[in-house]
Amino acid sequence: MCPIVRQMGLLLVMAISTTPTYSQERSDSRVLVERIVAGWHSRQKAIKSLRARATVDSFYGKGYASAMAPDSQEGIVPPQDVWYRDQYQSWDIDFAEGRFRKEFRKARVCGEQIGPSRSSISLVPLVYNQLLFADNYATLVLRPEEGKWGTFRDGFRQHVLFDYNPAFVIWPEDRPLLWCAGGTITGQWQSPLHMLRIDPPDHFVLHHRTRWRDHHCVILRVRNQQSRDSVLEFWVDEEEPHLIYRSQVITFINDAERIEARTDVEYQERQRQQLPVKWTQTNFWYYGPPGQVFTHSETFTIQQIEINTPLDPDLFKVQLKPGMGVIYGRDRPGRYVVDLSGKLVECRSAEQQQRIASLAKGRQTVHKVVSVVVGLTVAIALSTAGWLAYRHLVRRKVGVAEQ
Repeated sequence: MCPIVRQMGLLLVMAISTTPTYSQERSDSRVLVERIVAGWHSRQKAIKSLRARATVDSFYGKGYASAMAPDSQEGIVPPQDVWYRDQYQSWDIDFAEGRFRKEFRKARVCGEQIGPSRSSISLVPLVYNQLLFADNYATLVLRPEEGKWGTFRDGFRQHVLFDYNPAFVIWPEDRPLLWCAGGTITGQWQSPLHMLRIDPPDHFVLHHRTRWRDHHCVILRVRNQQSRDSVLEFWVDEEEPHLIYRSQVITFINDAERIEARTDVEYQERQRQQLPVKWTQTNFWYYGPPGQVFTHSETFTIQQIEINTPLDPDLFKVQLKPGMGVIYGRDRPGRYVVDLSGKLVECRSAEQQQRIASLAKGRQTVHKVVSVVVGLTVAIALSTAGWLAYRHLVRRKVGVAEQ
């Protein structure tokens, strides 16, 4: 027999003999993925709402902010590695009603376009944001008095942005709180419109098995937002409740894998559920000088977390106060200010806004003074009445004794 024919026959026999094994492994993997996805869905029945409060430690590597804006005029921002510790963030999430609230005060990279080809970039130590989502409508709340974030060049201060883009409400750092409730386990961008989204089992590929500390895990991959060269990776415990310990965004570059972002999560049992108590979100920025990587990370340490607590619908609504500056995203162009009666009126100048805010502050001061005066008056009246009643009682006792 010709050697080439003999070799082809041998390869054919090997292929036929290994096909059942490969098919069996593929079938077992598919069953495992389906079991994991089913386990995630079951957590949606157990967790209907979630409240959490955390401290945040932020790290910005040297040059991280300026690498994001190469046309910025500020030079290297920050000029050296910097940590911001003991910051604050909280969440109120109503999965059943599709409502989301996030509030934080922490360091942020802030950018501003100051010309057709120029931008300004800065690292602001403390920026306040409140992000609200309810009734398919998102709102952003700022506190410009605490810094330049939200203050326009002409002095107008924006406190509220109605009709905010829902795509910017939930960020990658928020996802561990959604994962624990069986939601946002998907290759699509996280959205408050679809907090409980889980991709179908056939969208996940079992990449390989690994160990995460003392846990046997499988690494599941799914296409990252339908990309052809990027995947989102989940390191999932093989045992129930199939917790996600690590997630990574991976991009394929020149036959190599590059990690763009990573989330590492620690869990503890609280209220008979495994809930995240600490996690670190790390972003890697490669768009600077060749071979250089810029890093930013945030570590969230839970101080309080509870599930299935009734959430007041007012939590997800902005409370307008006189002097607050308001802008609408799309349907009402222009700037508005909350007047002394609580109504929105067109803001004609920054001075108008400042005057309303000053008058409102004066009213609050007067109200506080009046409250204090009334309180003291009532206290004095009650004390006087008590003293007179006591004197009357003493006189009666003396009169009885003399008789």
